[in-house]
Amino acid sequence: MKYSQGKQFEQYFHEFIKCFPAEADYVAYGAGNAFYAIREMFGDKLKISYCVDMDCEKKVDGIEVHSPDFLKNHGERKKIIITTNGGYADEIAGRLEAMGYDRTEYCHAQELVSIWGWHYQHKINTLFCAVIVGFACNLNCKGCSEYIGYHKSKEMLSFETVKNTIDNYFSIVDYAIQINVLGGETFINRDIGKICRYMEENYGERFHKMVIHTNGIVVPQENVLTDLRTCDKLHIWISDYSSHISERQRENVRIFQDKLESYHIKYNSFSTYNQKEAEEQWFDLGNPLVKKNQEANILKERFSRCSGICFSVYKDRYYYCVMELSAVETKLYEDAKEQDYIDLVRIQQCGREQRAEKFLRFQLGFLPDGYLSFCDNCNGIGVGVNNQYIGAGIQ
Repeated sequence: MKYSQGKQFEQYFHEFIKCFPAEADYVAYGAGNAFYAIREMFGDKLKISYCVDMDCEKKVDGIEVHSPDFLKNHGERKKIIITTNGGYADEIAGRLEAMGYDRTEYCHAQELVSIWGWHYQHKINTLFCAVIVGFACNLNCKGCSEYIGYHKSKEMLSFETVKNTIDNYFSIVDYAIQINVLGGETFINRDIGKICRYMEENYGERFHKMVIHTNGIVVPQENVLTDLRTCDKLHIWISDYSSHISERQRENVRIFQDKLESYHIKYNSFSTYNQKEAEEQWFDLGNPLVKKNQEANILKERFSRCSGICFSVYKDRYYYCVMELSAVETKLYEDAKEQDYIDLVRIQQCGREQRAEKFLRFQLGFLPDGYLSFCDNCNGIGVGVNNQYIGAGIQ
């Protein structure tokens, strides 16, 4: 879901503050990571009466949690913040609209974080960003969203290169709810521990959570684990493709998890092993080499409905879409249009107000064309835009 449909940025910004003022009482739809981070970000300024979540047998941060049915039966209607993202957020928005809510009555967390952050705190905030440490990988999954099979270079970025990118990113952004660290396969980068330690030591107060994404096949060296152990905000998410990898690789995944436990490093494992094929699916993004030459109105609709909001930084470019970034780096695609990314070095030459407006316009989807140039080479992500699937992790 993008927020630019049929409106100018200034109109949208002012209407948002009018519809979602600090004086209102709110309901948070989703009691996960984004909820806690938004509470931390805005404190008492954000008045949340209760939460709605499928897991309603709990309190979160002292606030009651109710089932989605509670919204239908509860008399007093309140403004709603959808505190999930991606496809789940679009699904929740659909449910709310089916119940009669319109866009003046609910908003997405990305909107609140961005607009309230600037209007009330004079800060540039965002939900999440991926720091790309290189594209080398030890798998070659069909349908990979980063087009790993097309990458000729297997090099990973140096510590200094990633460090400079991180520094330039945080010279612009005041707070990010989640920093994702991605490859390729992240643990092929031998500096991954050093990178994460640097980020937490220097910017730990400016993000809520840091997540390394990995397939778990590369068993880290002891010095890497020692660095990662110092990162209190770090979580490791293992995409375990054991259904499609060798026994030796599966054994490495088990060793990897044992190492994390022995070093008391937090992790979650998402396994496809022995699951039904229907449960192991990615969206089929199509052939990135094929330009569809579609009309602008079709591309605007695809961009608007695509739930693949995957802001990523790589070599001082802040991309809206990691798929476009990957296509550019593999030389599958001509260099991206300037509207498709922000140059983190050049934007620092702007004054604070101009910098904020440019950044907020970008991350809320107010692009000059109304879509990314790469949208014409991609099927998009999300049930509202793409009904083509491919098995996850198939080699």
